[in-house]
Amino acid sequence: MSAKETKDDLGSWWWPWAPTKKNPASPIDASHDQALRSHFLRFLDYTEPPNVFKSSEVAQMLTPAELANLGYDDYRDAIMAVKVIAWDMREFGDCIIYCKGPDGKYSKKVPSNVSWMEVDGPVRFKRKGTVHSDDWD
Repeated sequence: MSAKETKDDLGSWWWPWAPTKKNPASPIDASHDQALRSHFLRFLDYTEPPNVFKSSEVAQMLTPAELANLGYDDYRDAIMAVKVIAWDMREFGDCIIYCKGPDGKYSKKVPSNVSWMEVDGPVRFKRKGTVHSDDWD
């Protein structure tokens, strides 16, 4: 094996039908992935307000095949893409995004003029109130 060859190169030589490793997708490109979007929507649909969910919970739902399709090795690579999806859903009025407030709880709404790139630290997501709930944020 020469210095430029990698294990993946040899693996594809030994087994030509092995999936090739993709370059990691950018968060914006990954946010358009159907599997990731469906996982986010599932959490949005089934997490009843006032409960919230984390971006890591959505990313952990990705199967190894779905992660490989995005070029990711670990669910942590997909967390930024989940945030991009949440910001898209907020623009449509379907999602509320929270960050930690001064009390240490996730009670502070992220203002609508703040983009996903400007938020420091973890965020939580909640479905906007529906006809059947008392929560009309």
